[in-house]
Amino acid sequence: MKTKLIYAVVVFVTFNCSLLTFNCVAQTAYITNTGDITVSVINIATNNVMATIPVGSGPFGVSVSPDGSKVYVANFDGTVSVINTATNNVSATITVGTNPEGISVSPDGTKVYVANAGTNTVSVINITTNTVSATIPVGIGPTAFGNFISSYTTGFASLIIEPENINLYPNPTSDKITISNNETSKETHVSIIDIQGKLIMDNKFRNQNLLEFDVSGIAKGIYLVKVQTDNCVETKKLVIQ
Repeated sequence: MKTKLIYAVVVFVTFNCSLLTFNCVAQTAYITNTGDITVSVINIATNNVMATIPVGSGPFGVSVSPDGSKVYVANFDGTVSVINTATNNVSATITVGTNPEGISVSPDGTKVYVANAGTNTVSVINITTNTVSATIPVGIGPTAFGNFISSYTTGFASLIIEPENINLYPNPTSDKITISNNETSKETHVSIIDIQGKLIMDNKFRNQNLLEFDVSGIAKGIYLVKVQTDNCVETKKLVIQ
């Protein structure tokens, strides 16, 4: 069985271990654990966990300041956690828009840009004061896939995306979703998890490649949908409006 991987300065591994930013100055890796409300710090040389840092609910996007002194984590609960890499502690928590995902530090290290998927805005953070200096209206559901995979951030950028076998639509939705599998599977296991890691729905199906779910009874918000088949495991983001 294979798991879909997305590598860059960030890495998408599973629904619990979603994004990875390399801090090459300190030779450490910072991984956001979306279902565990923590960030794992890994020593790249030894592949050992050096520290586990509590952050906000549903940590996702992560970016490093150009000098490597700070790591910024976007949390689905509407906050950004600022991690001091010298101590591996959260030095500040900044309130931004709803359901922030992507996050990026400007090349001069003076600003942090946060894509808020739930409010269709971008928050601009002044890193000197750790406050939001501007809020920019943008399109629907901004995610961001820009500077947090660029080489200026003391990391390195590479991107490998495996072909997707699982499709989920419509997304966003308010009532029903359909999940289709491009490959034949004897059994399909579908789980819907909220941003705090709570299991909302869990179903197994046999010999079905097209599944339809009624999600009208689930509260509005952002969820992770984990689909496990005979051949793969993929995790999708689901927005219920």
